[in-house]
Amino acid sequence: MSEENAFEKLGGPALKWAWDHPDEVLKKILKVNEWFKKKSNVEIEENPSNTSPIAQKAILILGPGGVGKSTVARMLAGDFEDILTDAPGYYKESLNLEKFHLNDDSNIGIVVAPGQEYHRPSTWNSLYTQIGLGAYRGIILLNAFGYHTFGVGYRSHRIYRGLGKSATKPRFIRAYLEDRREDELRVIKNLSHHVQLCENKLWILSLITKQDLWWKDREQVSQHYLQSAYETEILNMLGQHDPKKRRHKSTFASLVINNFKNGEGELLQPNTAGYDHKEQVDSLRVLFETVYDLMEWEQS
Repeated sequence: MSEENAFEKLGGPALKWAWDHPDEVLKKILKVNEWFKKKSNVEIEENPSNTSPIAQKAILILGPGGVGKSTVARMLAGDFEDILTDAPGYYKESLNLEKFHLNDDSNIGIVVAPGQEYHRPSTWNSLYTQIGLGAYRGIILLNAFGYHTFGVGYRSHRIYRGLGKSATKPRFIRAYLEDRREDELRVIKNLSHHVQLCENKLWILSLITKQDLWWKDREQVSQHYLQSAYETEILNMLGQHDPKKRRHKSTFASLVINNFKNGEGELLQPNTAGYDHKEQVDSLRVLFETVYDLMEWEQS
């Protein structure tokens, strides 16, 4: 099957930009790959100890479950073929650390931690220690303005049940999005102390995904992440560090244009009318440019 036909079979949206816009996007991917190959040289241990850096100078991707962490890792590693095998909207919950190799390179470049809250104790504590020891060159914090994919039917979700007799789908969605935005803040609060302990140069990227779902509320989303509690927590995390050792940037993107569904395929919210392929391409171009700018800062 040709690449074009494969995209048509999947409904069209999943990363067709990578072939349609090589001049805008793929040059950045190649630069990212070259940089990883030059800088990454230590593999991840299957069962890391608290004192052993598991990914010397790799990128760590953190965030709640269902926000697109694995997809971002595959993009940065230049691994688009595997992304095409996943139907748009398909959600597979990560249980352990995910390790991504570059194409034609056996070294580890990216570490992805499982995001569901019940999986964090078994992996995140060791990662926190390694952050403090300076094991990572950068951290990508994924958020989605609360639009976190989950695996159960919405009527079975704890938040829906907690609404009691007043429970409806719209009320559930509002309560769910607010609850998940609070979890995004908890991720930063729990991370903050360990970032402050790190004495090495470290960059942090806040990536807010699922732009196609919240596009009509983009002014509110921008204010939430750039001018409200989220930005306050970021500033607290950066603390009093020398600006030459810390750099933070934020960017917004849609990794795959898709409706908001749960793991059982129930439609919770359609994507925003008017958000098209061009908007997605632009958001991904900015994402890659931002990552590359942060890597150039690291080397300066």
